[in-house]
Amino acid sequence: MDDEFRRILFSTDFSETSETALRYATKLARAFAAELHLFHAIVPHDYQGRRREAAAGSSGLPAADALGAALSEEAGQLMAELVAGGDLAELEVVRVEQPAAAAAPAIVDYSVGHGIDLVVMATHGRRGVRRLFLGSVAEEVVRHSSIPVLTVGPEPRWSEASSRGRLLVAVDFGALTERLLGFARTLAVRTGASIHLLHAVELPAQPLLYDTAPAFPQVSYPEVEQEVRGRLEDVAAGLAGLRVSVEVARGAPAQAIADWCEEHRPDLVLVGNHRRTGLERFLLGSVTEQVVNRIAGAVLTVPAAEE
Repeated sequence: MDDEFRRILFSTDFSETSETALRYATKLARAFAAELHLFHAIVPHDYQGRRREAAAGSSGLPAADALGAALSEEAGQLMAELVAGGDLAELEVVRVEQPAAAAAPAIVDYSVGHGIDLVVMATHGRRGVRRLFLGSVAEEVVRHSSIPVLTVGPEPRWSEASSRGRLLVAVDFGALTERLLGFARTLAVRTGASIHLLHAVELPAQPLLYDTAPAFPQVSYPEVEQEVRGRLEDVAAGLAGLRVSVEVARGAPAQAIADWCEEHRPDLVLVGNHRRTGLERFLLGSVTEQVVNRIAGAVLTVPAAEE
C-alpha cells in the first residue's frame, strides 16, 4: 500500500529546529517499523567561514579538494553527534552525507533513487524579503517531491513520548481527498491518533462597488455550511473504528487552517498537494505552500499519486 512508510528520509541541516523534527521522524519510523535514512546535503555556501586553511589549500591538496574534504569531515562529525544525541535505539538507520550544489534537488533525487516513502524535514519559517530572495529548502522540496513530505516548524507538539495525538485533515473534496484520507487512516491506526476533518467555506465577494447585479446566485454561509457538514459526515462514516470529528470553517482555506491550528494546536496537519507549477501557480498560488509557511507546527503534504 502506498500509504505505508517503509523508508523514511530525515533531512537535517543540524539546526535546533532540525533536531526537533528528528523526533517526528523517529516516532514514525517506530510506528511503521521503517528504515530511517539520516540525510545531509553538504552545500559549501552553508559552511561560511569554516576551514579557511583548507580553502587556501594549506594541506597540500588543491583548494577545492581540500575544502571538500574538510566539509565532509565536519559533516561527518555533526552527523555522528546527531546520532549519538538522538533516540535511535532499535531503528534501522542509514547515514548519508552527500556533497551537493543545492539541498532541495539533492533531497528529491535521493528520495527517488532510494525508494523513499516519506521525507521529514524542518522548515525555518523565513518571512518577508529575506524569504523572497533566499527561498526555502522545505518549500522547494514540497513543490517538487512526488512523495509525501512532512515539514516540522519551530513549535511542534507530537512528542516522541506520546503514543496518541490529533490529526487535522484539510478536506477540499477534490481529486486528492481519497488519497489524503488513506494516509490519515493509516497514521491514526499506527499511532492511536484521532482525526479531525476540516473544510473551509469561502463564498464569493459581493460586487458592492458596482450597480449591476451579481452574476452568481445568492447563497448564505448557513446554507453552504449545512451541505458541507453533511458531506464531511459522510467522509467520517468511511473512517469507521477511528475517533473522528468534523468542522466547517469560514474564509480562505490556508488562513482558516492556520486559525484553527492556532486555537486547537493539532499534532499534525494533513493537506493535499496539487503541485501547481508555472503560470498557474503564480496566478492562483498554492494553498499547500501557504499552509506550510503559516503553521508553526508539523504539516504532512500529500501529492497526487504518479500514474
